[in-house]
Amino acid sequence: MMRDGLTIGLGDKLDWHKGKPGEKGWKGKDHWHWNEHDWHFKPGDMVARVLTVIAVGVITYWVLSEASRILFPLRNAVPLP
Repeated sequence: MMRDGLTIGLGDKLDWHKGKPGEKGWKGKDHWHWNEHDWHFKPGDMVARVLTVIAVGVITYWVLSEASRILFPLRNAVPLP
């Protein structure tokens, strides 16, 4: 049984494969399958990593932005066009 594929990148497909009881390897486990590269991912495997990287990036940007307002007060006085 396969869910509808998700399109990622430029036309790459990520398909859901339901594990079959008694099968060995990936055939016996629920997993996502990236067909163009023959890669297998556990449910939630990549999503958790991507969300963590995005969250760290946003927090880092915010901290640096606010710190620059304190370190360089003239930044607040310059009007943007």
